[in-house]
Amino acid sequence: LSPIAQFIGDQLQSELCFADDVPAPLELTSGTDVTLTNLFFDRNHLPDRVLRTPVVPVLTHKGITGALLLPFWHWPNELRAPPNRA
Repeated sequence: LSPIAQFIGDQLQSELCFADDVPAPLELTSGTDVTLTNLFFDRNHLPDRVLRTPVVPVLTHKGITGALLLPFWHWPNELRAPPNRA
């Protein structure tokens, strides 16, 4: 792995690291422009105050560092519903 790929892996593994506007290597993104940043949010913006889905709606803007979790009352229903447990 390239040093930046190792850095990103370390960032994803650690809950204590802080990454801000780190470009992902194009070899890891199939040429798509991707930026790594931190996402902090208020649990009140999650359904039942719990993160249950692997995907959440996030707002970003190229001119601003960071990202914002879209509050759950604006989420599509399929993301708000608890996952099926079979």
